[in-house]
Amino acid sequence: LGDAERLEKLSAFTRTNDNNNVSLVSFFLLENVEGCVELLIESCVNCHNAEWHYGVL
Repeated sequence: LGDAERLEKLSAFTRTNDNNNVSLVSFFLLENVEGCVELLIESCVNCHNAEWHYGVL
């Protein structure tokens, strides 16, 4: 496998296991802007929902 293929596998694995930092860096190194943006939006929505649920807002 080449480096790009390994990064693709790593980003898929880490995204399904809630390791967003590694997934974001993998997307970035692959120049996958769409993947980066989707992950950031998803993380922001999840963070907002958690704050709402726990009464932070």
